[in-house]
Amino acid sequence: MSQLFVSDVYETRSAPAQLAKTLRDDSRSDRDDEAVAALVAALSHQDASVRQSAAEALEKIGPAAAWGLISAFDDPDEGVRWRAATTLVKMRPLAVDAVPALVAALGNPDKNVRQSAATTLGKIGPAAAEALPALTAALNDPAQFVRWQAEKALRIIAPPPSSKGPRIFNPNAQAWHGDD
Repeated sequence: MSQLFVSDVYETRSAPAQLAKTLRDDSRSDRDDEAVAALVAALSHQDASVRQSAAEALEKIGPAAAWGLISAFDDPDEGVRWRAATTLVKMRPLAVDAVPALVAALGNPDKNVRQSAATTLGKIGPAAAEALPALTAALNDPAQFVRWQAEKALRIIAPPPSSKGPRIFNPNAQAWHGDD
């Protein structure tokens, strides 16, 4: 009986990785959506190794899984939100069509989600230009790390004209200004 239990636990723990491999080998998008939904659900599994495997599998799937991770930003479980946010930050490349959802995530009540959204927008780079107003607003976020990541993202998306002297992002002009 204990042998069966160990086998079941092993199979449960390895299921996310097997699912990701199946997705890479199968190009049908209907299966992708089902698999991403299953992996996002696995982010809240009671077993930490299953949660970790699900996050790794979503990362390996790449941009096709971004919607699932972003949808998990509203999960009531803080751990699920955190895993979704940190997995999204590691994902390369990230689809530009995730920008509107990431802009919305800058207003999420969870500071970890806001921080990850700002970080991810910075990683998208200049293609995330539509996020400039939201990132500018995030410079006033109550959480220090959110402010820091927002400033960092602004410098990547709309870099200052030169590195001489301090630069301040002017939200009205959506440009950097400072002493030359």
